[in-house]
Amino acid sequence: MAFNKSAEHFRAIGVQRRRVQDTTDGFQRDLLRIRGGVGVRGVGIALPIEVLDNATRLREAREALLAAVIGFDRAQFQLFVALGQPPTLVVEDDKPPAPPPGAPVGPANFPPSEQLPPPKVLPPEKK
Repeated sequence: MAFNKSAEHFRAIGVQRRRVQDTTDGFQRDLLRIRGGVGVRGVGIALPIEVLDNATRLREAREALLAAVIGFDRAQFQLFVALGQPPTLVVEDDKPPAPPPGAPVGPANFPPSEQLPPPKVLPPEKK
């Protein structure tokens, strides 16, 4: 069941990506026409309402793509749990390692790649 949900959402992502691409192309063509560029098949100027309609369709397509991605992520998590893994295992993997006992807590304990450089001292302003 969880695998089927995951596969279904994965297919939906592909469909929604194509939908976003198609609506983006339509929006860009109408926007070009309304700005006075060359239209599709030599058709004249587009009306502003056509561009607004395509913008609405593009927003809806992007929201549907986002919903498909979120659904896929949820289905993957359900599959992870259905395969016998505890749900807390995902959260525990994302935690940073605990500092050794007695080590100072704070930015000084971060690895050098994650430390911020010391602040630069600016010279006093001359009046």
